[in-house]
Parts: sequence; structure tokens; C-alpha cells
Amino acid sequence: MEEDKYDLYIPMGLKEKNEYWDGFGKDEAIKTLITVGISTLIDVFIYFITKNIVLCSVVFLTSIGGSIMFFVKDTTNLSAYNQICNMINFAKSQKKYEYKSLDELK
Repeated sequence: MEEDKYDLYIPMGLKEKNEYWDGFGKDEAIKTLITVGISTLIDVFIYFITKNIVLCSVVFLTSIGGSIMFFVKDTTNLSAYNQICNMINFAKSQKKYEYKSLDELK
């Protein structure tokens, strides 16, 4: 009976912030809106060059879907954007450590 009193319960899958749907919260929505805004400017530039509405519509809708997929977090709480940032930070980090051994017994 005493052993049951000290069981530790650790809840799994708790999120720190509210999300609109699983893996997509306010921060991801802001990043998506910025990305869609930039791609819309590029889309308007493409329209002035080609005058093709179908191409511009496809580029616009693809940019919305692609940016949402790029910023949605999975079960490990990482998005594709976070994984790319982690890879870049790892590539920049020091990987070779040169040590000089000293005779410490003297």
C-alpha cells in the first residue's frame, strides 16, 4: 500500500501553447502568413511577365499548401523548417576537437 502512494505519473504529449489543429499554432500561422505574403509578391511579378492567370493561381495555392506543410510540427514537435535549421546549426558547429595530453602524474 505504501508503494502505490509514491508512483510517479508523467503526462505525455502536453503542448505549451494553444494550437488551431495538431501541430499548427499561432507561431506557425504567422510564419505561414509571412511566407504567403512574400510568395504573393513573387506571384504578382510572374503575372506581369506572363499574363497567365492559371499559372499564377497554381503558384498561389501551392505556396499556401506548401508553407503550411513546411511549418506544421509532427509528433516530435519539430517541423521541416526546424529540422533544416537544426541541420544548418550542426553543420556550422565544431566537430573536430584537438586535445593535447598532459602528464598529470608529475
